[in-house]
Amino acid sequence: MENYWKIALVTCIFLASLISVRKLTIGRYKKEFGPKRRTLWGQRTFYWEGLIGLSTGVAFMVLLFLESCNILTFLNF
Repeated sequence: MENYWKIALVTCIFLASLISVRKLTIGRYKKEFGPKRRTLWGQRTFYWEGLIGLSTGVAFMVLLFLESCNILTFLNF
């Protein structure tokens, strides 16, 4: 049961970073690619691919910080 809350915490951190990064970048994305280019499948794919990659990195860094501060313990040796 202990692992379930860790998985839920990781998922919440990832979703929070995904939403916050999207809110920061959507304005520039809309301005740079007009409404016609934004509807193309390729443009949306590259945007979401970069967004998910960046959010994964942010979530990893937050979890690494929490692990180094001994707030969370994922590695039990």
